[in-house]
Amino acid sequence: MPSLDEFRATIAGKDLARQNRFEVRITGPAGGDEQVNLLAESVSIPGQNIRSVPDDLRYGPARDHAQGVTYGDISMTFICTPGMQEKVYFEEWQKRIIDVGERNSKWNAKWYADYIGEIQIDQLDKQNQMKYQVTIVEAWPKTINAQEFTLSSNDSYQTVSVDFAYRYWFRSALSPAVHVPPKPAVFVDEFGGMADPKSTFEKPGESNTVAGMVAANQAQAAKDAAKANEKVGRPSEIVNTGSPAAGRSAE
Repeated sequence: MPSLDEFRATIAGKDLARQNRFEVRITGPAGGDEQVNLLAESVSIPGQNIRSVPDDLRYGPARDHAQGVTYGDISMTFICTPGMQEKVYFEEWQKRIIDVGERNSKWNAKWYADYIGEIQIDQLDKQNQMKYQVTIVEAWPKTINAQEFTLSSNDSYQTVSVDFAYRYWFRSALSPAVHVPPKPAVFVDEFGGMADPKSTFEKPGESNTVAGMVAANQAQAAKDAAKANEKVGRPSEIVNTGSPAAGRSAE
């Protein structure tokens, strides 16, 4: 078990990731806006979910098998300057998605490829060096949330929150100092031990490919036929159980 001294040494030597050390770069279909990027007050690095389905074809508790991956929307909040330039940037982006924002708008949806953009989020250290980066692909502003104005705000500054939809994200950069665990070379069997993946679902000598299963069935059929012929005192005459002439005698 690690000691308290080891814990302290790790924190002192590597520091901790800070929530307020980040940088965001948003690139819409019309390009980016440095002021919007600069005034990003809070951002969310997206998560990911492995979609699974249960395997009910075997006895005992079902196993969940991975089937695909899903992603949820992310939210970002921006500090607003007088004139709401930061909000206007996303309003104009949404006009490229749906024909909205004007009196008597046509409400027509635009081509997907014409309104998607890309977002990069960097996690920084205290020296503003990038330590972790994600790239969000095919992003677009789905929701510009409502803003509240009130006389009881005590002169607080205004913000705008935007929810983004996207197709997927990936880790696009990582600090060389980060240790990445190697990919596992073994699998866990049904008893919780480490085993070859084939040993969990296949008997020794079996194959899970179609060609392998067909060959195994043909070989087993030949063995069964040979045993049946031996019982009646006839030599085995099965040459190829996979051919139409299988089982014919060589008369």
